[in-house]
Amino acid sequence: MHTFKDEQNREWDLSITVGTIRRVKAVLKERLPGREIDLLKIDEGQPPLVALLSVDVELIVDVIWTLVKERRDSQAVTDEEFVLAMGGDAMVAATAAFWGELRDFFQKLGRKDLAQVIQTQTELLTGTVDKQTAEYAGINLKTLIDETWEAEKAKRKQTPTGQPILGSESTSLPGLPVSIPTAEHSVS
Repeated sequence: MHTFKDEQNREWDLSITVGTIRRVKAVLKERLPGREIDLLKIDEGQPPLVALLSVDVELIVDVIWTLVKERRDSQAVTDEEFVLAMGGDAMVAATAAFWGELRDFFQKLGRKDLAQVIQTQTELLTGTVDKQTAEYAGINLKTLIDETWEAEKAKRKQTPTGQPILGSESTSLPGLPVSIPTAEHSVS
């Protein structure tokens, strides 16, 4: 059994059984229209449920919320109190506990393939986050701002007074149509 603490320092035990999987499926049947949340089929669907649970924070909170129902009821913790106590640190701990418990469930069930699906998804998400973090950290903001600024300046067509020229790329106004009469050629 895996545990986690919420932001109120309450400890929650996660236990995944066929019964709790059924409860998740029944309670969350309306959560994603046209798609059931069946933890026994984490490798199915487009995208697979394992991928959805990895990136949809609200969905995984709903699943965990359903898994700890008995404990919530015994402690008289409301739905709102539970989700309000799921800050960043609590989410990291709860998510790790959930994946660890589900992986153990599949191992004990003899479904090493589904346990491996969880392991692979976890590694894929970690690798993706690490790569994006490194890429963002490598951005030289000053250079990016300077290059963007210069490119925008070069695109502007300005009159000597600094006003945009009609029809230039720096305004959304169309150019003057050819058929507008001028003072010399006015129509009487």
